[in-house]
Amino acid sequence: GTAFTSTAVPVLDVGPERERTVSAIFAEASIPLIGERQSRPGLRRLDLSLAGRIEEYGDFGTTTNPKLGLVWSPTNDLRLRSSWGTSFRAASLPQTFDPSTVFATFFARPDGSRALGLQLGGGNPDLKPETADTFTAGFDYTPVGGLTLTGDYFDTRFADRIARPVTENLTGVLSDPALAGFVTLVQPGSNAADLALATNYTAIVDGRWVNTGAVRVRGVDLAARYPLEFGAGRLVFDASASYVLDYESQTTPTAVVRELVGQVGYPVRLRSRLGVLWQGAAVDFSLSWNHVDAYRDRLGTRIESWDTADAQAGWRPASGPLEGLRATVTVHNLLDADPPFYDAASPPRGR
Repeated sequence: GTAFTSTAVPVLDVGPERERTVSAIFAEASIPLIGERQSRPGLRRLDLSLAGRIEEYGDFGTTTNPKLGLVWSPTNDLRLRSSWGTSFRAASLPQTFDPSTVFATFFARPDGSRALGLQLGGGNPDLKPETADTFTAGFDYTPVGGLTLTGDYFDTRFADRIARPVTENLTGVLSDPALAGFVTLVQPGSNAADLALATNYTAIVDGRWVNTGAVRVRGVDLAARYPLEFGAGRLVFDASASYVLDYESQTTPTAVVRELVGQVGYPVRLRSRLGVLWQGAAVDFSLSWNHVDAYRDRLGTRIESWDTADAQAGWRPASGPLEGLRATVTVHNLLDADPPFYDAASPPRGR
């Protein structure tokens, strides 16, 4: 890539060539504790699942991650399930080895004025892996008549999250207490070392990939499906929704825990979908409505919700030389609904 900013002449940016070797072994066991022959009222089925994964990274070392699952069917039409497990994510090669960059830019002070500073960018060879613990619980309910109801609760806790918190909030980098650990204030008037460093720069801001504190995400997923014979075909109604209860972020281990659900750049509170499908012998048609909840920017300004419609038509000959073929045509955002306007703030730049 070639950069045309902050220098008198274009600067060529060439990424380094890096490689990583990863070896892994995975094992899983499904253990039926109670089956059909041992079933009794209130305990029709009980299944236990155990899984484990061992990975060895040439540059990050070895990690072991287990997973435990349990499925209990108190009746024939109800299944309850739960799982717990850990996970591991090593930083990608670009996040680790991208060339370091330094460029001058202006940052907004708390009083609204501008401060000239240096922003660091690029990869970070000191990154540690990101880890997580995940707990889920859910149910599947299938009473007589074809109705299917599904619900899931999830709770995921991330540690050493790999992110760039500074670049996510450049407009507030000098005013947000949670970002203080990534900002070095330059005070040449009172510090001789800073005077030797620079006389014009107010701050040095670390915008590289870093290991942040912790993130916790909790939410609920719901789905329903109901088929109905209709004429020469079948109608299928389905609905789904995802509701985020919490998105708590702690930028550093000493920072305040913040609730970020419904804020720009993070999950909205609610996403939902409602659809209907008609299936015939050789053709099918579907129509669905999608909803994305309203959210707010960092200043609290409301960004409206977004509702769109999708349509799809399919053809699948049941006999003849084209039997087995399926052709579909899909139209996303059928009514051409514009997304809500977001007046994104950006840090002012000098010329």
